[in-house]
Amino acid sequence: MRAARLIFPVVLLSAASGSAAASPPPNPPPVTYPTAGSWSGFGWNNTTICGGNAFSTCASVAVSAISDGAGNVTVTMRVTNLSGTNGTYAGTVFTQLGLWNVPYANGVNGFSTGYGPTLTATDPNGAITGWQTGTSGLSGAGAQPDLRGVDAINGINGGLTAGNTYTFTFTITNWQGTTADFNNLGFAIHGQGGPNGCSTKLVIGANGTANQPDPNDPAYQACQTVVPEPVTMSLLATGLAGMGGAGLLRRRRKQPEA
Repeated sequence: MRAARLIFPVVLLSAASGSAAASPPPNPPPVTYPTAGSWSGFGWNNTTICGGNAFSTCASVAVSAISDGAGNVTVTMRVTNLSGTNGTYAGTVFTQLGLWNVPYANGVNGFSTGYGPTLTATDPNGAITGWQTGTSGLSGAGAQPDLRGVDAINGINGGLTAGNTYTFTFTITNWQGTTADFNNLGFAIHGQGGPNGCSTKLVIGANGTANQPDPNDPAYQACQTVVPEPVTMSLLATGLAGMGGAGLLRRRRKQPEA
């Protein structure tokens, strides 16, 4: 009798079956942009706002925005420098203007808010030059991060002076917020050339309230210290010298003759 043979089934394993298949990367969260349409916020458009951290200045601001529904928001800012009104210093020049608390989603789908390619600046007579997109000088004094705005290329020499109105239009790209978020934005103004050469930052919240000078703020205190001009010091020294000479002459006249 022949011995039974054992038959072992041969199973061919593919290379892929030897280890777990790599799982596909998770889908990134979708970016939901606000629907196309026009917005306006702040609730204080075209009203006079006065305040600042180092000293008070005044301005009138109107802001509107139009979303294209694809993450691009065109912002229009109309700003009038009202320095000199309500007892404020008339020589203050606005050199930076912009929005703060702009929705910023760093890392979401690799997007973050930025600027469009162009900036349009006008006054009542037409186009003006000397301004660029940027936020230099707007931080601090209560302004929150994530600012978007404009600044004067030549600083105080090219800024918005008292009595003038400039309108700026630019695009914020990859907007991560909603229409409601737009109504929570703040506005900031950097004013230079103030008393004693000081600068101030007028920071306006979404509710229309502005920051006010704090007597305990070193920036405020520095603006209250009046430093005499060199000509004034020279006149003062000349006057003191003259008074000293007059006193010496009087003393000599009072001396008895020998």
